[in-house]
Amino acid sequence: TTAEMTRRADVLKTTLASVDIAICPSEFLLNTYHNRGFSAQQMQFIRQGLRHIPNWPVQKNPSSKIRVGYIGQLAPHKGVHVLVDAFCRLPDLAEAELTIYGDPGHFAGYAAQLRAAAAERLDIHFSGSFDNAQVSQVYRNLDVLVVPSIWYENSPNTILEAFAHQTPVITSNLGGMAELVAHQKTGLLFTPGSATDLADKLSTVLANPALLAGWRQNIQPPKSLPQEMEELEQVYRTLGEGVAAYVG
Repeated sequence: TTAEMTRRADVLKTTLASVDIAICPSEFLLNTYHNRGFSAQQMQFIRQGLRHIPNWPVQKNPSSKIRVGYIGQLAPHKGVHVLVDAFCRLPDLAEAELTIYGDPGHFAGYAAQLRAAAAERLDIHFSGSFDNAQVSQVYRNLDVLVVPSIWYENSPNTILEAFAHQTPVITSNLGGMAELVAHQKTGLLFTPGSATDLADKLSTVLANPALLAGWRQNIQPPKSLPQEMEELEQVYRTLGEGVAAYVG
């Protein structure tokens, strides 16, 4: 409810006022807090690291088709319906296929709607969820990931995992998603919620599959978990030195 959201915002503001430093994993979140009156001295941007980054170059399994993927919740705010709608606008004989990974149980009604919308397409597959140990295997069979969320994502692990596997990303031009993907360099940005624009972006890739190879070369390995820990430890050391100086 509105009252609950207002109370949550008040509690957050009170809590942040009492901390020495707050870590933001995206510049989007950092700027959001700045715009709401929090001082720059209270905030520090540190992108989260990944536990597993495979050896580069990452080899893809060969395919005669462009393999488009979605990985994540099957939930309305994730915009999976936008992706299904966009893909259904492509010609049936297009040299592409869409595989959607996600647990259909959490939002069963929505998942059923997605399946119904894709019922006449033999090139759209619903493959359920997978164990984290299988993530590299999944990405070896994906050429491009689509992240079509229609809400403000913060710093999506899904995009970082795609880049860890040298997989370009097409994502909504919104929030923390937009800052991760360099348009026409490591993927494409499309108008949030627009199946028409997303279909145009997918058509661009299908008409020019060589773009994907170029974008793969532009992708840089994301931060590892040990690298993130080093950055956090430096923050803790700095805070500790400040406390010691104050006490002394």
